[in-house]
Amino acid sequence: MKEFIRKISIYLIIAIGIHVLLGFFADGSTDDFYQRFTSKTQSSLIVGSSRAAQGIQPEVINKILSDREFYNFSFTLNNSSYGEIYNNAILKKIDKKTRNGSFILSVEPWGFIVNKTSKLLSDNIDSISILSKMHYLSLYPNYEYLYRFIKRGWGNILIKRFENKILNSQKANLSSISGSWALLHNDGWLEVNTTIDQVNFAKKLKSAQNLYQNTFDNSKISKLRILAFENLIEELKKYGKVYIVRLPAHPELLKLDNKMMPNFNADMLVISKNHKVGFLDMTVNANKYIYTDGIHMFKTSGASVSREIALRIIELEKHN
Repeated sequence: MKEFIRKISIYLIIAIGIHVLLGFFADGSTDDFYQRFTSKTQSSLIVGSSRAAQGIQPEVINKILSDREFYNFSFTLNNSSYGEIYNNAILKKIDKKTRNGSFILSVEPWGFIVNKTSKLLSDNIDSISILSKMHYLSLYPNYEYLYRFIKRGWGNILIKRFENKILNSQKANLSSISGSWALLHNDGWLEVNTTIDQVNFAKKLKSAQNLYQNTFDNSKISKLRILAFENLIEELKKYGKVYIVRLPAHPELLKLDNKMMPNFNADMLVISKNHKVGFLDMTVNANKYIYTDGIHMFKTSGASVSREIALRIIELEKHN
């Protein structure tokens, strides 16, 4: 019996040691979220859904606004719609010594919705968010995240890292590769590489339209989310300046955005004035940008919009 226990103990120690070691290999190739839970607390943040995660590039903005350093802490609508869970995570991610930070809050109507059957005062409307399950948001390696969300075996961490290295060596010629892949950068930007030929794009656009129409049919605007958003603005103002930004989407998707919340721009403008923060509507020239699926901008267009956001922030700050 003692020999059995000894062998089991050795196997357990080896297994634990291997997992501890693999944790140090996890990086931006592991999945679309992991690395955001390993970065340090920040002084300037970009927050929002996947539109912001893919569309706003901190590296581009930081070169123009060189007196600050933005980090992209955006996820997806399922994980980072405005509400108590996301608000708490954002505030936890801020270095509490910050006083001259800047915060870009990406907005879209879908970030303020709940299911039509939701009882707003009793339901935990964000219980499916990964943020509701995480205690540690700035820990490297983050074994809590790896334990909770890497379910296919941690050996997959090495496989994904190897695959991503090969794929990134080919990204200069996207037409030679089918499908898509992503890499989460150290600054929180999610780089998505994909082919954008007209046939594939038309299919993706149609799929996105169907998804949004189905969401429209089953959703309603949540006053609770809007209130949470306004509360977040006031909390962030304690650490610096706040800017509300509406990102572009394909014109066909913007039609559905406006169907969900017809007075969206006007509502955001009222909120911005009430809280004395800036509002930037980047949808005016939406038809000039390239999109991967109609919802998300391709990285070259994301760089252009990020540059424009930074320049418009400079203009706003000149007059304040």
